[in-house]
Amino acid sequence: MAVKELTNSTFDQAVKDNKWMVIDFYATWCAPCSMLSPIVEKVSGEFKDVAFYKVDIDDNMELASNFHVVSIPTLLFFKDGEAMNEVVGYVPEDQLADELKKTFV
Repeated sequence: MAVKELTNSTFDQAVKDNKWMVIDFYATWCAPCSMLSPIVEKVSGEFKDVAFYKVDIDDNMELASNFHVVSIPTLLFFKDGEAMNEVVGYVPEDQLADELKKTFV
């Protein structure tokens, strides 16, 4: 599954449409975000029941603020619209997969 862009205006519908979801809060100028992005993309293909989204914090400050995102990259894991877990900073693929299993299995 591909990682889709999420915005302030599309967030509510995404929550309604997905039981489980991961949101990657990033910025285009952030080097660790650029390093994490292909890992999130790869892992999204391994967890078919989880919807993966990314939010550019520069274009969607309101959404980042609503979830108190102060450092990037930040990954938030949602179940039924409620944030259940958070990973801040770059993580390797195996650690991200472990966090997904811990949260959604």
